[in-house]
Amino acid sequence: MNWEQLKKTAEEVKARMTHLTGAELKLAQRAQAISFVYGNCRLSNPEVTLEMCELLYDEHEAKKHFHDHLTIVENYLRRGTGVHAFRSGGGLRVVRIEGPDRGDLVGYGEHIHVEGAIRIAAQDAVAGNRPYDEVYGKTEPHYLTGAERPSSMLDDWILRGHTFDLHYDSEADEYVAEFEGTEHVDAPKEAREKAKRGETAQWSTRGRTYQTTACVFPNGDKGTTSTVINRLPHQEHRDDWIYTAVRTGRALRLRDALEVGLKAEPVEAK
Repeated sequence: MNWEQLKKTAEEVKARMTHLTGAELKLAQRAQAISFVYGNCRLSNPEVTLEMCELLYDEHEAKKHFHDHLTIVENYLRRGTGVHAFRSGGGLRVVRIEGPDRGDLVGYGEHIHVEGAIRIAAQDAVAGNRPYDEVYGKTEPHYLTGAERPSSMLDDWILRGHTFDLHYDSEADEYVAEFEGTEHVDAPKEAREKAKRGETAQWSTRGRTYQTTACVFPNGDKGTTSTVINRLPHQEHRDDWIYTAVRTGRALRLRDALEVGLKAEPVEAK
């Protein structure tokens, strides 16, 4: 939707706002709000684009009631469902609420940010898993690509191509958030500092022994370089520098499990 279309839509709905209900009212209010923000922003900064205002508005709306929607997700997790979140090929954040056998789709949400995808998935589950074309372009904007700028640490995790899964542990009475992503092996700070002093530093992790020494880059800058000097036999089939790891968070509330999981130490996936 371009500026002229948005402005016309906002003007039209303003006159008949009281007669709109449901999905029409929601989209009308969105168009009116974005029109107001865009018009005012352009008065002070002509370089502001309509797309910028749309993204900012939708990001704000997605985060505004985030914890309320997490409460809905908590109720479904207690029933034995699971949640899987990932990034689509176009960068959209996708959230699936799946049945106990992880085959049945209970709720689905896609959005430019993960908070919005969680909201839509929660609402979709409550509504009984609506057909796709009854949601996108009707009650929700139909985005083709996701935002390039993350809205939060949680959104950044998905933006980087990682995933997370949620479930409820009934025995421990805790919500569990598992974050799976790619980790990179870096030399410890102590090893780098030792190498910069002209010494050879050796350190071990993941069944391997690494050696870090000083080096000089082509432009003359000084740095360090690391190599693998030994590895255990059963580790030979795994990459020396890049590996898949899982961070796990557990808590009595889902929001806390998500926060703990994002900050947890990564454990290499088997």
